[in-house]
Amino acid sequence: MQVYLVGGAVRDRLLGVTNHERDFVVVGALPEDLTALGFSQVGADFPVFLHPDTHEEYALARTERKFGHGYLGFHVYTDPTVTLAQDLQRRDLTINAMALPVAGLFDSTITDHTVIDPYGGQADLAARQLRHVSAAFTEDPVRVLRLARFGARFDALGFTVAEDTRALVQTMQATGELAHLVAERVWLETHKALREARADTFFTRLQDLGVLVDIMPDFAAALTQAQARGDWQTLAAAFRFYQQTRYHTDINTVAGLAIVSLIFLTPSIAQATDFAEQRFEQFAQGLKLPKAYRQFAMLLLSQWQYLLNFDSLTAADRLALFKRFNAPKNSDGLRQALQIVNLWHMARQQMALDTQLAAIECVSIADIAPNLTGAAIGHALDAVRVARLAQINSKHQF
Repeated sequence: MQVYLVGGAVRDRLLGVTNHERDFVVVGALPEDLTALGFSQVGADFPVFLHPDTHEEYALARTERKFGHGYLGFHVYTDPTVTLAQDLQRRDLTINAMALPVAGLFDSTITDHTVIDPYGGQADLAARQLRHVSAAFTEDPVRVLRLARFGARFDALGFTVAEDTRALVQTMQATGELAHLVAERVWLETHKALREARADTFFTRLQDLGVLVDIMPDFAAALTQAQARGDWQTLAAAFRFYQQTRYHTDINTVAGLAIVSLIFLTPSIAQATDFAEQRFEQFAQGLKLPKAYRQFAMLLLSQWQYLLNFDSLTAADRLALFKRFNAPKNSDGLRQALQIVNLWHMARQQMALDTQLAAIECVSIADIAPNLTGAAIGHALDAVRVARLAQINSKHQF
């Protein structure tokens, strides 16, 4: 029996980033070998066991054979003869298909720091590439969502999707494999993505792969419109500000989902007179959003104009807003909504500032008359800067 640390723990160790979960693979063992030592099996038909002390997952080495569509269409085969390389081959991405040997089931000390890497994961880490392990990637449409989620997780590190992996995704789209994604799994991966620092890129990576329209058609349409008017860029900045606040916890993915849902406001977020309620409802139903997520997003969207103008509301309108958010009995939702408004204002202001600074930063001596001297040069440069600022679209002003 040999035990290995595998997957994300090895990947993150090589990247030098914090990892909070460890997974292990056991080669050369039977289920009864682990249960006899106090391990408990997670599922009757799945060879994953929880450690009796640490409760970490230990999986028997296994292979998978596809027999149907979707993530459930697999036969799992486990046997002491299944090798580590065979187990790693069934994984989605090369950066997740590496291993390190450990001392045993009850001692996770790494015994050899030479990474076991049969599929080129280290090279892809160095090249910042997200690449499939094998053509079996196409057998499970959930892997497309995981591809986008890892893209969001490592966006700040500059990871991109390998061209051959992109081609496989397009094959999956062409063969209709994406149609077998079930709402629950789409939501599960989306929920995980909402915890990432750059969760907004989960959606844009799916869009870039050309599959967002297949997976979330109503969101895809709203996203394209929001990008065209500049709203998405502001929302992405607001979302990243939100992830940095002390309010962000796993439970507040409710607010994170609501932030990205602001793309359903029309004609724009700044001048929202309505929101595409039917389109949002179809999006919510398509993902089978949990009740708390759907209700808070719907409330934020429907009350956005009141929230934007909170300081100027009449006493009667303010009371009506309180009641809609069930305040003061429970003011958490209202506080969260107003925080989102403030983050949106802050993001909009920062983007406006960046735009205006860029406009004047590029002004040079080449932009003024060549015969000027002395103080006239400075005055002329400032005149050009003022003209550049005046030309900036009003949506960037603050």
